[in-house]
Amino acid sequence: MSHSLLATTFIGGALADTVDRRRMIRLTQVALCLASGVLVLNSLLGQPQLWLLSVGSVVMAGAAFWRYEGREGEKLRRPAG
Repeated sequence: MSHSLLATTFIGGALADTVDRRRMIRLTQVALCLASGVLVLNSLLGQPQLWLLSVGSVVMAGAAFWRYEGREGEKLRRPAG
């Protein structure tokens, strides 16, 4: 999981600076929901696939980080008070 966070740090920071933050948060929420659904379906299989678990966890970690970047940037842009 740390590899996925390291790999998405620079991409997430650049996206947070260029993309509309509300849109980025919405897209990351959709990605988290889809990845969660895939992981649930994988767990219901007779023989869950390990590669699908790995890909799903990388997608979820990356999307969670990008969502965090979007939310923190939104807090920084709001005026105090």
